[in-house]
Amino acid sequence: MKIFVLPPGRYTSEKIDENGYLEMKENSTVGDVLKTLKMPKIIAKIWLASVNGQIVPFNTILKDGDTVGFFSGLSGG
Repeated sequence: MKIFVLPPGRYTSEKIDENGYLEMKENSTVGDVLKTLKMPKIIAKIWLASVNGQIVPFNTILKDGDTVGFFSGLSGG
C-alpha cells in the first residue's frame, strides 16, 4: 500500500519517493513508518503523529492512501 508522508521538520529519507509517498505492507502502523524511515527514537517521545489530519497513537493501523504527518507536541509562545 502507498501512504503519503509529511516527515517532521527537515527530515528526509530516500525511501519516500519524489511525490512524497512511501510503500508499506498492509496493516502497517504509524510506528512502522518511523522504523521504515529510520527516524531517531527521540521522535516518538517529542513528536505527535496524525493520520488524515487527526492526532493518533503510533500503534494506529494505516490504510492505502492515508496521509501520515509528524509534528512537535512542544511549542513556544
